[in-house]
Amino acid sequence: MARKTIAHTELWSVLLLRIQQINDLEPWAFIPGDAVLGVRDLEQDSCSYCCVMGQMGTFRGISIYHGAAGIRSLHGILYEITDAMDYPIAQDAMVVSFNDRVDIDPQMYAIIKKCGYSFRGRLQWPELTIHDPGYVPRIPLEAADLQKTLHVLDGLIALFEQTRGTEVYEEAHAAGDLRVWMSVQQTDGSYQQKREAFPEPAPMPMPNLKYNEIQIAQLARRPSDEQQLTILIDWFVANTIVDEPGQGKEHPFYMVHHVIMDADTGVILATDGGQLENVWQDQVNFLLNVCKREGTPVRILVRREEAELILAPIAKSLNVELIHFPNARDVIEDLRDDYMRFLSNGPAY
Repeated sequence: MARKTIAHTELWSVLLLRIQQINDLEPWAFIPGDAVLGVRDLEQDSCSYCCVMGQMGTFRGISIYHGAAGIRSLHGILYEITDAMDYPIAQDAMVVSFNDRVDIDPQMYAIIKKCGYSFRGRLQWPELTIHDPGYVPRIPLEAADLQKTLHVLDGLIALFEQTRGTEVYEEAHAAGDLRVWMSVQQTDGSYQQKREAFPEPAPMPMPNLKYNEIQIAQLARRPSDEQQLTILIDWFVANTIVDEPGQGKEHPFYMVHHVIMDADTGVILATDGGQLENVWQDQVNFLLNVCKREGTPVRILVRREEAELILAPIAKSLNVELIHFPNARDVIEDLRDDYMRFLSNGPAY
């Protein structure tokens, strides 16, 4: 993809200065990884939630979560609701990280150089990336994203300066106090610290699935059907990236791999590819196509808890038993790992 022109140099310069202040304060040295921080803007009536990474010394950074989608993303990770296999593509966040020079995105390196900065040493080069679910992380180029991040970093710096050198985080962690450490901007521009509960995330909107009722009726099982096939249907993300013009839309995305297998024999009946934002519509279309070709199964197994809810109307219309089967995780994980090894090493002859 063509490299975009670097804009907002003055804003980037201020932002890089704040990021360096964060690095100098080393919050990963005194804030545990499960502590949730927040920055509240009373004037804008907005709030962002954050987590500090780097306590193990192998990676340093801060994840920033905005809005309802960000709250759902953070909640899913903190309470292990998000499937661990989906972590690479599930995060809805802005991430500030500190990396080695060789790992910095070329576009980020160009921004750093244009702003007149240079860094030395391991895990000292800053990077700012947008993580949209299903998409490859990218450098933010819009002024609104940079301004919002700058505001959050200002609030975090104030919080770090107020709590650095104390044991408040360790004491709260030992007491099981999981309330958010909130940095609240005052009318004079200063920040005050307070504690408050982490909000309950809004429910994930149900996908509006479209399908042909006539086709469903034709595929529905009859009592006289002899077909006794039990299938497992699922999807996973490996490391396949779609970035060709016209296919990757505006930004490169990770391909979602759909799979249907015979649950009794383990034989793969069909595979397909798609995109995360269309994953459930693609899953329904994939299922109906396989039913048309292989015959409608007597039962469908799904690994994902949400799949049981989303696919329930289809299964009912097909007169098929739908069963939540989380034990299929090992099978799907092995399939994904085999696929990733194949992509890395190529076919063996």
